[in-house]
Amino acid sequence: MSDEFETPVTDAMTTPVKTVDAGTTASEVAGIMLEEGIGSVLIRDPSGIVTKTDLVAGIHGGGDLDETPVSALMSSPVLTVDSDDDVQEVIDRMEEHGIKRLVVDSEGGIVGIVTVTDLAETFAIDLDTIIGTFA
Repeated sequence: MSDEFETPVTDAMTTPVKTVDAGTTASEVAGIMLEEGIGSVLIRDPSGIVTKTDLVAGIHGGGDLDETPVSALMSSPVLTVDSDDDVQEVIDRMEEHGIKRLVVDSEGGIVGIVTVTDLAETFAIDLDTIIGTFA
């Protein structure tokens, strides 16, 4: 395993994580995602996650996002990684489940979210440093 993949997930994750109530409309969640420049929102009680892809699927399915509660489009259960995990463990879990994001958990509480974009950005910085060494 490459040393860079031993990077702690906490160095790559995004925080804070945006959460909404299950009764929030899908349209409101779409607005939040656009305003905040994020690709997913966590849902409280019952817990779940909704992504841009889930919203598009809701539209494609003929749903009215102004009337549809986000809980109708969310995925559940929410898959997590521990804040003590390293990036290699995150990559392995994403590959195992065919997903692009994981919630980062510490002692039962949400501390962040890590996406494939976060991982790419984290390692692009390292790549820029390496390239700069040879320039």
